[in-house]
Amino acid sequence: MPLFLYSIEPARPEMPDAPTAAEAAAVQAHFAYLQAAFEAAVVRYVGRTLAPPHLGLAIFEAPSEAHAEAFLRKDPAVAQGIFRGRVQPWKQVFPEP
Repeated sequence: MPLFLYSIEPARPEMPDAPTAAEAAAVQAHFAYLQAAFEAAVVRYVGRTLAPPHLGLAIFEAPSEAHAEAFLRKDPAVAQGIFRGRVQPWKQVFPEP
């Protein structure tokens, strides 16, 4: 199945260091969303930067770019506008698939 890169950044740059209650709740829902996808073996890797600029990244499988885009849009924090995101086709280089 094709791989995709999922990248997100906070819509409000200060959010990771000083989230509002609504932002904190959305981030918890976001974490649960990705954790469930990881446990279902859809998402392979998830991580984030620890210093600005704050970025979150994931590598995941989807049948098509349209499905990958739908996966991103269903992320609760993206859907609520807390994060801006995009997906791109990903090619694994190392280790060889």
